[in-house]
Amino acid sequence: MLSFSGSDEEQACIGHLRGDFAQGTEFWTTWWDHQEELVDQDFKDELDSVVNALRKNGPLKNLSAMQSFCWKHKQAQMSPESGKDYYGFRVDTPKRRYYLRFLPLRGNYNFYIYCYQTDKLERAAALPPREERMSKQTIKVLVVEPMKPCEVREISGLDDMQAIVGGHIQAVYPFRDEVALVCNEEGKNLDLPYNRPLTDGQGVPYDMICGTFFLAGVGPEDFISLTDDQIQRYKALYDNVMVVTEERPAAQAEIAPDSVMLNFAVDCQLLFRFARDGQEAAESKDAFISHITEVFNEDTPLAERTVGGLDFDFRDGCAEVRYTFASQEKDKASAEVFSEQCVRDVQDRLEGSGCKVEKIECFAEELEPDPVREPDKGRGNQEKKKKEHCHDR
Repeated sequence: MLSFSGSDEEQACIGHLRGDFAQGTEFWTTWWDHQEELVDQDFKDELDSVVNALRKNGPLKNLSAMQSFCWKHKQAQMSPESGKDYYGFRVDTPKRRYYLRFLPLRGNYNFYIYCYQTDKLERAAALPPREERMSKQTIKVLVVEPMKPCEVREISGLDDMQAIVGGHIQAVYPFRDEVALVCNEEGKNLDLPYNRPLTDGQGVPYDMICGTFFLAGVGPEDFISLTDDQIQRYKALYDNVMVVTEERPAAQAEIAPDSVMLNFAVDCQLLFRFARDGQEAAESKDAFISHITEVFNEDTPLAERTVGGLDFDFRDGCAEVRYTFASQEKDKASAEVFSEQCVRDVQDRLEGSGCKVEKIECFAEELEPDPVREPDKGRGNQEKKKKEHCHDR
């Protein structure tokens, strides 16, 4: 599949659409503008026509239809070595070109549609070869070294990437965001030091990244710069999640010493949108409340840190859930990021009720220190929790 990352080529990209089949039938989409001035009514009408054509007895009809379509076009498989069956296709109209990337697996974002203006795209195609452009392209990434705080760096090309990880690179995609984790593909075989764990939706570790890695944004095909929001969020997450190794058993003090850990009460607001009409009926509301409450009670971090109960409010086809989350972090931003991450980790289960999470807002307020509690004793309790539940920090 063709993709562009340079500034000239980016001028040709109108934007991209991401979608997923939540229950295998209806799909949900999110749109990102790349060049807002190109998003006129003519383009909107054409994009609707393209999507509707793909939906009508095509690969976007449902997840089964996408699977069947992709399996009939095995030659379109993009990166089988990555462990995920991506398939690339192209749709041309008189004015525009649409690059389609399908991932026909349940529990993933199932399709991306990158939209380009043809005349601008053709002018960009006259530029030097893609490999040469990549070597000159600078992107902003977040570098994560064992036992050290994260560091923002600007890198250019494959040589810089390999220098960071110390060998051949491997990209994995453990996040719901369009973010790649790039590490040394032989990290475990080379006995590189443990770095950070990968966790599932329950916050339970299922794998360990060995050696230095970095996080980068994901474009149509190439890595791109992380956004400022992504940098802040993942830096706050990984600055406080680490693995103590034999080489440096006391190094955690560099990351989050006792003296900077503060207590916060985080006001959390989750906005759900109902997928079907009639879900606001009394019995549907009761089922929704029961489902959300059950997810919170079964998830250890949410169950232990949610103060009081959950407040529900239904209106205009939406449901708002509010609660207070107790967090101990080094600053307000870290408390808000961790509170949001705990929800992100169970988002798939929350959406099992047939509703889609549209917004997560977290507002932290620092609490006054408790003069009765002894600092060392309180910290000891927290350390005990860390050993029992890796999702807690």
